[in-house]
Amino acid sequence: MLMEIKAFNEGRARFALWTALEADILHRSPDEEARKAADDHLGLMTPVLKGVLTDRGFDNAVKAQQVFGGHGYVGEYGMDQFVRDARIAMIYEGANGIQALDLVGRKLPRDGGRAITAFFKKVGDCVKEKREATRR
Repeated sequence: MLMEIKAFNEGRARFALWTALEADILHRSPDEEARKAADDHLGLMTPVLKGVLTDRGFDNAVKAQQVFGGHGYVGEYGMDQFVRDARIAMIYEGANGIQALDLVGRKLPRDGGRAITAFFKKVGDCVKEKREATRR
């Protein structure tokens, strides 16, 4: 269970950093095409980041609390506060159902699906590159 939490947290950090890098490109790049691609990425990934990371953050906090057994519910270790904080983060980021509606209703079809198509291409190219690298 702890390795699952750790693996998710490491992936989460990289996903958030990738999106933060795209925000820097959007605000600082002199290249109009790069800014447009970064804007597409941010528009597509913002509701995903908010929804997935808060949902899984809460789930992982509950799992970590279970590792402590009955002591996870005792304030001495602070796990109970982590669970409460993770739960409230889901509310602070906006109802995750609303984020999902925003993604499906507005972000996916925007500009003929340009953002999601570019995302799938980027991921597909990465998978192809890694697959070829392992064959060498």
